[in-house]
Amino acid sequence: MSIIEVILIVILFVTAVFLPSVLMAFIGWKLTRKIENEYVRVIIRACVLSIAFTPTIYGHAGPVFAVWMIFIGSGPERLTYGLLPIFAVFIVSSALTLCIRWLRNHNIKRRMGNT
Repeated sequence: MSIIEVILIVILFVTAVFLPSVLMAFIGWKLTRKIENEYVRVIIRACVLSIAFTPTIYGHAGPVFAVWMIFIGSGPERLTYGLLPIFAVFIVSSALTLCIRWLRNHNIKRRMGNT
């Protein structure tokens, strides 16, 4: 097996692993585009992105997406390796996004008042 074949296999594997998450995030982003309330849109987008991209480490599988553990895991595994990491990333991402949004709006209003 040549180096090129190995590189192509790795690229194919990475694409197959990340494609469902990227597709889920893309669809969620497009569906929330027409929500007029900015804060509701930010919270929903933070939820979609946290569901799509939150990593977790499970057994011998190593790092996997936490949403997989919700469907594959059983009993306490779903909570420990699936829902808790997603919830933690959702809280952090929504707080950061709302803070950045507030700072941006506050800075714009302050600049407009000074001119």
